[in-house]
Amino acid sequence: MPTSEGDTEELLEGDPLIGSVVAEKYRILDLLGRGGMGRIYRAEQIPLGRLVAVKILGVDPEQAQRETFRKRFFLEAATLAKLKHPNNVTVFDYGHLPAANTFYMVMEYVEGVTLSALLRQEGALEVSRALAIAYEVARGLAEAHDIGVVHRDLKPANIMVVPGDEGERVKVLDFGIVKDLSREGEQLTGEHRILGSPTYMAPEQIRCADVDARTDVYSLGVVLYKMLCGKPPFRGDSPVAVLWAHLNTVVPTLRARVEVPEDVEQIVSRCLAKEPAERFEDMKAFRLAVRGALEGLGISSTRPGATTFDTESSEVREQVLLAPTKADEEPSRDTFTLDAAAVPDKRERRWLVPLLIGVLLVVVLLAGGSLVGLLGMAWSRFGPAPTVAPPDQPPVELVEPEPVVTPAADPVDEPEVDAAPEPSPLAEPPPEPTDSDLDILLQR
Repeated sequence: MPTSEGDTEELLEGDPLIGSVVAEKYRILDLLGRGGMGRIYRAEQIPLGRLVAVKILGVDPEQAQRETFRKRFFLEAATLAKLKHPNNVTVFDYGHLPAANTFYMVMEYVEGVTLSALLRQEGALEVSRALAIAYEVARGLAEAHDIGVVHRDLKPANIMVVPGDEGERVKVLDFGIVKDLSREGEQLTGEHRILGSPTYMAPEQIRCADVDARTDVYSLGVVLYKMLCGKPPFRGDSPVAVLWAHLNTVVPTLRARVEVPEDVEQIVSRCLAKEPAERFEDMKAFRLAVRGALEGLGISSTRPGATTFDTESSEVREQVLLAPTKADEEPSRDTFTLDAAAVPDKRERRWLVPLLIGVLLVVVLLAGGSLVGLLGMAWSRFGPAPTVAPPDQPPVELVEPEPVVTPAADPVDEPEVDAAPEPSPLAEPPPEPTDSDLDILLQR
C-alpha cells in the first residue's frame, strides 16, 4: 500500500500491505510475525534491492495523533538507529504513515530462528552453548546501555540465533520502543495491565520503579535459566501469579533441576537477585563472569560453535583476560579463575638481564674514566718537567774554549779550565714523590 493511500483499520487488523510499497521505497513481500506491539514484514528496499524488515507499530490512532507521542517516537527511534554492534539489529529508517496514522521502522533483515523457537525444538541447551548465547546477548545490550537505552523487554522471542560457518551468531531484537512510548511515563495501561512479558520482568519493573542496566541483567538471567533447564524459574496460573513470584518467591535452585557447575549456578543466582544492587552492575561484569565459567569448562570461545574467542577491542580483551575484579561486585573472576596479577610472568622478568648488563657497563665506563683522569693528574704533577728557560734568564750555552798556543821557549802554565759549567737548576731531576704526596693525589 502506498503511503498516500490506505485504511487505518485494514492496516492494523488485516494484511493489505503485502505487495504494496511503504514510504515509496519499501515493497512488502510477506508477513514475518506479529505481536502486541505491531507486525513485522519482509520487504525489499527498491533502490538498492536489499532485503529489510519493516515493522508497522500497532498503536492506538488517537495516541498516534498526540504530539508528545510523535516527539518521543522520533527521539527514541533516532537513538536506536545509533546501535551498530554486530549483536544488535540495525535500524535503517523510520517515519510516520499519514494514511494509517501510525509509525514504521525499517531494520536489518536477519535469517535465523528465534531463541524461543529453538528452545521449543531442542529443549534445554548444553551449558557451554547457553553461556555463549547469553554472552553474545550481553555484548549487544552493553552497547545500548552505553547510550542510555534499556531494553526492558528481553526474552527468547526477541533474541535471534543465526547459524554460520564460524558458529552461531546472536542478534538482539526489539528494544521495546513502543512499550516505553505508549505508557508515556506510566507502567500500567487503562485496563491496569503491565506492558511487557511477566515471565521475564524484573521486580523494579513490576513496582513501577526506575529501571537501568541491571533490569536487563535480571531478564537475561531468566533467559539463561530457561536455556539451561528448559523452563523459566517462575510459572503460574496467571500473569499476576508470576509477577507476585518475581517479587516475593525465592528463585528455585537451578542445580535441583539440572546438572550445572557451581559457578554457573552462582552467575544465574546473582542475576536473579531481587534487589538491583545485589546483581551484576552491568553487562561487562556479567560477561566477565560468563567467560570465567566457559574457561572453567575448557571452552575457549564465547560464540556457540566457534573454536576461538571472538575478537574484541584491545581494551575489552585486556579487561576480560587479565583484569581482576572486586570481590563484592564481580566474584566470578576471583572465584573461578586465577588473578593474573598474583602469578608472576616470566616474560616480565626478561628485561632485568639487559638492564643489569647496561648498569654494569655504565659503572665500568665511569670507573675507567675516573682512572684515566687520575693517571693524567698524576703524570702532570710528577712527570718530567720540560726544559724551558725562565723568561728573564737566557738559556745557558756550553761553549768549549779554544786552545791557547804559546811559544815553546817561554812556557806558561795553562789556565785551569772547567770541563763543563755547572748545570742549570732547571736541569736537575725532579725529586721522587713521597708517600704523603701520593696519598693526597689519590684523595683528590
